[in-house]
Amino acid sequence: MEGQVGTSERTALRAGTSGGKSCHRDRSGFEGPWTFSPTTVTNDYYRLLFDEKWVWKRWDGPKQLEDKKTKSLMMLPTDYVLVQDKSFKKHAKAYAESQDVWFKDFSKAVSTLFELGVPEEQFVTKEPWILPTVEEQAEKKD
Repeated sequence: MEGQVGTSERTALRAGTSGGKSCHRDRSGFEGPWTFSPTTVTNDYYRLLFDEKWVWKRWDGPKQLEDKKTKSLMMLPTDYVLVQDKSFKKHAKAYAESQDVWFKDFSKAVSTLFELGVPEEQFVTKEPWILPTVEEQAEKKD
């Protein structure tokens, strides 16, 4: 996989955009958060993709989807493709079902992005960047 980002990595990285209220109408044209807790790192982005009913938002902005129930969440067409395309869907479903699986794959994908095009002799460390699992985070608090 050296020098490239595959389907699982691209799928894992998609949720990285859901942190914070990333879409501001005055900047991107899109409006709204992807999750109910946009400042917490969880697999909610993937769970909501599968658990919520998504409909096209009726408004004067660019095409985006909103959750049918509360109309307070948004997804872009590029997000929704994760549940429509079978090559992405299998990874997105695995991330919806297990936050730890997503943390593991997200960490690997981010490490790959950090390293793309950088000669190995310039690496500060050989240790991968790893997002701790929920259990590992709880252990650190104790």
